[in-house]
Amino acid sequence: AEECSRVLAAVRAAAAARGRGAASSAGAVAVEGETPQPARELGDGGGSGGWTTERHAAYATTDLPCSSVPEVDRWVRDSLRRRVLPLIARRHGWLPRPAASDPGVGSTPGASAAVASENAPSAQRDVEHEAFDGSRLAFRDLFFVRYSAAPGCQPGLALHRDGSILSFNILLNDASEFDGGGTYVEADDRAYSINQGDCFVHSGKLRHGGHPITRGERFVLVAFVDVLEDGDMLDEDDI
Repeated sequence: AEECSRVLAAVRAAAAARGRGAASSAGAVAVEGETPQPARELGDGGGSGGWTTERHAAYATTDLPCSSVPEVDRWVRDSLRRRVLPLIARRHGWLPRPAASDPGVGSTPGASAAVASENAPSAQRDVEHEAFDGSRLAFRDLFFVRYSAAPGCQPGLALHRDGSILSFNILLNDASEFDGGGTYVEADDRAYSINQGDCFVHSGKLRHGGHPITRGERFVLVAFVDVLEDGDMLDEDDI
């Protein structure tokens, strides 16, 4: 919870700084013959600038890319790679491909390793479990989302599917700071609520939405995750 609060403080500071920069740099710029249009950005706490709704065209969220918060960007990515992605990889068998000389090549990924681990001494299992890393998982997108019950703000998100294999969200603020919220899953006809610091993981192909909040603000870190095949490369520094 403390880590989430520190991350959220950095996010809100970055949003406020972006808002001040946008306000001082120009405001609206007119193209000849056209009416000036204000930037579609929303400030933290209802001010101007900072949070944007331009990044996801079909189902726009009020968000901020993780890369736009350099104070915590690297720490967030490294923490997720160490603490979340390995658990996901192990659960779904998305493990590193074995070398051609390894026994069990051609079998179900991770199956032979799992069997060997069960029969190995404790110390050996500890070493083998290091192979349950998340190196085959890569962030397609990583961003912070703000839901707000204030007039004119975004309280939730309509049903949709993500473009990723898998998605997850982590609640950054205390659940007592808002009413409602959670991830609504159409197939279950229910909204799943989590506590600060918890992570809700689901298939990106599952129809889901952000259940509206009716009071306060709800902040989540959202990740779209893809599974890499051998030789695939994804430059996450641009995300």
